[in-house]
Amino acid sequence: MTSENEMLEMLAREDPELRPLGFERRSASARGAPIIYDIRWRRGRPYTFVAEVRARATLQVIAAAAQRAKSAAYDAPGSYPLVVVPYLSPASLDEVERLGISAVDLCGNGVVQVPQQWLVVRAGRPNQFRGSEPLRGVYRGVASLVARAFVLQPTFARVSDIQAFIEARGGRITLATVSKALARLEEDLVVAREAKRLRLLQPDKLLDKLRDGYQPPSVRVRLAVKSKQSDVELHRRLRSASETLGASLVLTGLSSASRQTVIAADPIVSFYCSARPEDLAEAAAIDPAPQRHFADLELVQTDDVRVYFDARRDEDHLLASPVQTWLELTTGDKRSQEVANNLRIRLLREIGGQGHAEVDREQ
Repeated sequence: MTSENEMLEMLAREDPELRPLGFERRSASARGAPIIYDIRWRRGRPYTFVAEVRARATLQVIAAAAQRAKSAAYDAPGSYPLVVVPYLSPASLDEVERLGISAVDLCGNGVVQVPQQWLVVRAGRPNQFRGSEPLRGVYRGVASLVARAFVLQPTFARVSDIQAFIEARGGRITLATVSKALARLEEDLVVAREAKRLRLLQPDKLLDKLRDGYQPPSVRVRLAVKSKQSDVELHRRLRSASETLGASLVLTGLSSASRQTVIAADPIVSFYCSARPEDLAEAAAIDPAPQRHFADLELVQTDDVRVYFDARRDEDHLLASPVQTWLELTTGDKRSQEVANNLRIRLLREIGGQGHAEVDREQ
């Protein structure tokens, strides 16, 4: 990974490139002070930019550097803030425009703007500094349990509290994975690390990222059978059988939806289970013979901890977490996506309610 000293050495040898603009660095500044560039459009008049150099290009780092650059530009009337990093991804470029500053990288990408005068945007150049990319995969797989935990509880006192929260609700995750995931959430400006707590900043953005990163669970076996049981009896038998086998069991998000949202129940009830479907069916006194045309029960074997995390009990029913239900609905048909939007609104309302409760406790 490129260090800031290496960045400064590269910039001392060669100015950034962002055609059709030309960069001209002024005489060297004192160590630790911003770099001053005169930037001109072809042969037009130059504009002065005060640059903050950073070795990383996460959204959190860019936002912090932008504040420093704005402060330095304020102290130098007539100048504009600029951030220089190794690489700017499309998401980083969007954030730069949103912040109303300029930023360039060492790969030929950037946004340079002078209000009511310029807006030059260049993107698509490949990243030549792979070590500067942030951690990936935080919104899918096991690591996504950290993001889901913040949906359920928007503040935590310590990193270890997040791990304990997840494991108390049926998830399994290492403290190292929690720490790495949390770092990415901070970099994305979704979570803030404050003096005495970790706090969710942007619930809507967090849900968007969970939706965009969602991947269905990896399934080992599916078994469709005819249960010949009433709804209540079926749930009772399967729950008892799973306890006997020491297995995990929960309705899928889609099969939980009718009890968590306004949507008709599917004629086939579907469960996630960690045991072999045949073993679970036999333990529940259900004929394990596969049915192609008359099935009313589907057993889906998966070891994916996400589906069992935050399972809810509703009378005799084991429901998926509302977050899992919402994610599964978002990948469905038009009607399912409409219902998913209503559930998303409810999730955001509940997060907001918990946030207000937290403020009341502090006061």
